[in-house]
Amino acid sequence: MDKVIAKTLELAHTMMEDDRFLAYRLAAQANDEDAALQKLIGDFNLARMNLNNAASGNQNTDQFQAEMKLLYGQIMANPTMQKYSEAQAGMNQLIQQVNAIISGTIDGQIPE
Repeated sequence: MDKVIAKTLELAHTMMEDDRFLAYRLAAQANDEDAALQKLIGDFNLARMNLNNAASGNQNTDQFQAEMKLLYGQIMANPTMQKYSEAQAGMNQLIQQVNAIISGTIDGQIPE
């Protein structure tokens, strides 16, 4: 196996042991198991489809935009979603740091 790929796999396993990864996975699972949140998300997706259909048929989209805005607010106010968003932000920050190190290395910077 290529040495870079082997080290990348090692990094992936190390990331899986990181508290940010564990928090993210638990938050994602909690989201999946939150029936009220899943209903809101389903309603939001249906409103988005209705908006797209109305827009493509040159119909008034105001009702669907208002519905989507209301549902989005309810989704983001859900405590399970808030925990997920916080955990996702932590993972995104970790990924950005890893990508910055790799990109910097490619650009000739010393990783440290």
